[in-house]
Amino acid sequence: MILVVVRDRFCHFGIALNPPTEPQVEVLGSVAEPLAVAVGPSHSPAPAKRVLLAQIAELPLVAPA
Repeated sequence: MILVVVRDRFCHFGIALNPPTEPQVEVLGSVAEPLAVAVGPSHSPAPAKRVLLAQIAELPLVAPA
């Protein structure tokens, strides 16, 4: 949605999380952002400082739309 609005010139710039490629929009900069996992204390990954996606793949997920 953000890239469509920029592409169609309804705004001058947009900030997007992991946007798809849009040939008519030039990306001027990007940053690598770490992904944080929040789990309750009773879940097995809770005490770990790092987890693999495979370790949490079966857990229910809440994510931004």
